Amino acid sequence: MTTGSEKSDIIGIKTGGLALLLISLTALILRLVHLWIVKNTDLVQVPIIDAAFYHQWAVEISKGNVIGDHTFFMSPLYSYFAGLIYAIIGASPIRLMILQSVMGIGTILLLYRWGASLAGKKVGLLAAGIAALYAPFIFFESTLLTSTLILFLSAIVLNLAEAVFRRESIISILLLGGIIGLSALARPLVLLFIPFLYLLLIRDNKATWLKRSLLLTAGVLVFLIPIGIRNLIIGGEFSLTTSSAGMNFYVGNNPDATGLYWEAPFLSSIEPQYEDEDFRQVASEAMGKNLSTGEAGSYWFNQSLDWIIHKPFSYVKLLARKTFYFWNRAEFANNISIYYGKEVSPILKFNPFGFYLIGPLGLAGLILMFRRLGWKRNRVAITWVVTYFVGGLIFFIASEYRLPIVLVLMVGASYLIVEIIGEFRARRIEPAMKLLMLGLLFMPLSNFRTDFIHRGENARMDVFNIGNTFLKYGKNKEAITRFEHVLEIDPYFPEGIMKLADAYYRAGMTEEAIEIGKRAGLKDPESILEIIKSQALYEAYALLSEGKTKMAMEEFGFAGLDPGVAVAETTRVNLIRNAQMAIQASNPTQALEFLIRVNSTDKIRYRILWCCII
Repeated sequence: MTTGSEKSDIIGIKTGGLALLLISLTALILRLVHLWIVKNTDLVQVPIIDAAFYHQWAVEISKGNVIGDHTFFMSPLYSYFAGLIYAIIGASPIRLMILQSVMGIGTILLLYRWGASLAGKKVGLLAAGIAALYAPFIFFESTLLTSTLILFLSAIVLNLAEAVFRRESIISILLLGGIIGLSALARPLVLLFIPFLYLLLIRDNKATWLKRSLLLTAGVLVFLIPIGIRNLIIGGEFSLTTSSAGMNFYVGNNPDATGLYWEAPFLSSIEPQYEDEDFRQVASEAMGKNLSTGEAGSYWFNQSLDWIIHKPFSYVKLLARKTFYFWNRAEFANNISIYYGKEVSPILKFNPFGFYLIGPLGLAGLILMFRRLGWKRNRVAITWVVTYFVGGLIFFIASEYRLPIVLVLMVGASYLIVEIIGEFRARRIEPAMKLLMLGLLFMPLSNFRTDFIHRGENARMDVFNIGNTFLKYGKNKEAITRFEHVLEIDPYFPEGIMKLADAYYRAGMTEEAIEIGKRAGLKDPESILEIIKSQALYEAYALLSEGKTKMAMEEFGFAGLDPGVAVAETTRVNLIRNAQMAIQASNPTQALEFLIRVNSTDKIRYRILWCCII
């Protein structure tokens, strides 16, 4: 039950005074200087993977394609936010990043308010100061990813949750539910917070918990029900957020899972638009029928569940690895990583504020806050951390996904530091040293570096993915430069070696490609050209399966096919693809018409499809 003393602890932003203003100005200046430094680098100019997907989606939205034509596979909120900005000020990533920096200042102000309400103004100001300088926050504000928007919404959720437990207010709990629902459209992981909130409401007041839980749920559904209806109308499946949960669960839980993002071997690309289709196609083949995205998600979820049930010890080992990665200093990325940001921006490179410091100090601070301030004062903070930790165990670990708990850890670290300084000022050396030792307690866990972590703390994969993006758009010389840089970082990276040879070949630099064959230790260095051609042939067929005829023709050319043969093969594959689509649409007559026109050399596939029809 809330108390009068708890009510008086809610603090407004204005109480931060001049100190908070200076912190905010410092944060803004740092971010603007960082953006000025990186504005002409690949970080801003070449969005990759999810960032490229969000950007393109936002451009389409800004041009009027608001509804879309598929069930949401990726969380929609960020693209709609970016699309709105693009519609107003133009499709300029750098302008959007400036606005994200301003949003970052909003997060800092909200963090001050929450931290001050928990443990006083000094703690709130110090937490705000840490957030102003924290390198990953600055970095993600200069990317086209969901992190900045999620952090802002997370700071609102923490403030609203605190208000809900300190005063009985229908408006507060409805708003809390609404912001959680909105945040779920940026990343559904936040929905795990809801069952924990139910438990907190029961403990807080057993007489009113049901009413408050229903109000909370109503607030959440205000945003999610319309999305579910939209997905049902457009994609034929009722999904409150996205259809990707089953695939993500499988990525994090399978016999080959690493605890981090795992690239399934059957993926033609890790770009979201291809990932969705590849997972669906493989599931469809396994089930012997055409599956929807939602049905494919259920298939992959069941595959993971089957593995967990039959290999419980392997699963426990995987959970232990995820726990280690979650609390480790390493910034594991499944898009662009801060390690590339450090290569291009001294604001990040020489910035001492990272998880290696805030993680362990924050954990120690939370323990101290719990011991000195009690459960009620810390219930929201602890539950928030548990929510995202559990989410990481359920799916997989990525630095971007654990960012919301950093807000709590900053308050914990600030409380610990303020208490240590207070003890030293009071000349209580022994208590001060005990607190200092508490602060050092978790340092080994967060800063232990395995060989795997050490090898991953660089920009190798970022530059590699940027090189692939240039290669995809036929900018071979730019790709060569990036792949050469990849091998400067890691001279023995096999994928980098192969991609550099590929880029050389596509740029007409055959001798340089053969030289890569020598470096790779091939007995016949020229055979690397045949490897490249076979990969191009595979890519051509993959592109044809996606209906990208023009790009497929280019790949057939790189594969060494005569133009006439390439045209004939493209026509043949397109006819087979059209026949398959006709079969799926239960139109055997049209399918037969397509098959009659198929080149007679493809007799095996013809017979298979004919059997499907009859």
